[in-house]
Amino acid sequence: MNGSGALALSRLSHNFPNALKDNVDDFVSPSGVLRGTRSRGRDLFSPVVMIGRLNDFLDLEEQPVGSSGTALQSLNVEGEVLSSTHVNTVEKFVEDPAGGAMLLTDDFSDDQDLFVLTSYDEDGEKRFSTLLSPILKRGFLTSVMVDRLGNTLFICNLSGESATVAPQTFALQWVSHDGTVLPIFQLVGAPGNSGIPVVTRVGSGFFVELSGAWMQLEPLASTLSPAPAWLSAAMRTRNAGGVFMARNGRAYAMISLADSPQCSEQVVDLFAADGTSCGSVSFPAPSGSCQAPPLIGYDGTFAQPSNHCDGSTCTCNWRWWTGFFH
Repeated sequence: MNGSGALALSRLSHNFPNALKDNVDDFVSPSGVLRGTRSRGRDLFSPVVMIGRLNDFLDLEEQPVGSSGTALQSLNVEGEVLSSTHVNTVEKFVEDPAGGAMLLTDDFSDDQDLFVLTSYDEDGEKRFSTLLSPILKRGFLTSVMVDRLGNTLFICNLSGESATVAPQTFALQWVSHDGTVLPIFQLVGAPGNSGIPVVTRVGSGFFVELSGAWMQLEPLASTLSPAPAWLSAAMRTRNAGGVFMARNGRAYAMISLADSPQCSEQVVDLFAADGTSCGSVSFPAPSGSCQAPPLIGYDGTFAQPSNHCDGSTCTCNWRWWTGFFH
């Protein structure tokens, strides 16, 4: 979903040998009118990666068989390509709330193995590219997050994914929105916690859960402080289906889900930045199975994906409420 409520809905084929030609994206207006469709030349196992921006979309498109790398494309609301830039194999592709997107790629030149972070603006034009600490390659990367000011945080587990007895050591590194790389710092979590849950904070920075306690991390800081009591309580008492920005980034929308993949009523609680409860709203259960969680888009649109399978044929359904949490 982009900033005007337009949607890009992907349909993937799981039938060989037609997997490549049957993967398509449908571009739909906020009112449900089909504006355009385009075919995908991607491998069956490659995920659909598309980010809604203010007016358009940014997308990663695999190159044809026999070619190397990936194309970063800017698309309009009809799915037409506005610009295209060749990039190396992408490890992570994340939205930049300050505009554009961040791409994490590998650099194997000069006998080195490093991550490279590249920032792109809304039109797919490169802002900067910078190398990250080699320490981030010593474990497995669990999170790449960008805060509301455009600062990127990397979290890497140095203890090994299967470590369940010893405390987990995490390496973290910030890159500011202008491309300044800050020093690595470390946090220690409880045994068995392979990753650190992260929630974007209104304004800037993040909330992080470490060893069962919610803390907050100021932008570009290397030390934690306790999260507000309201946030800790809200995260404990809800079966979280995700925490999203609402009201133009000035509030939190927390989605509660049922434990079953079968669809049920979905409740969204709203909180102001200071934790004041702004009420809740319930959305009726869609039919079928809800294997994918609901989403709140760039413009506050609430979307419910669901699917129904009859044998080997599955029908995907989308319902949405345009700008509901704007």
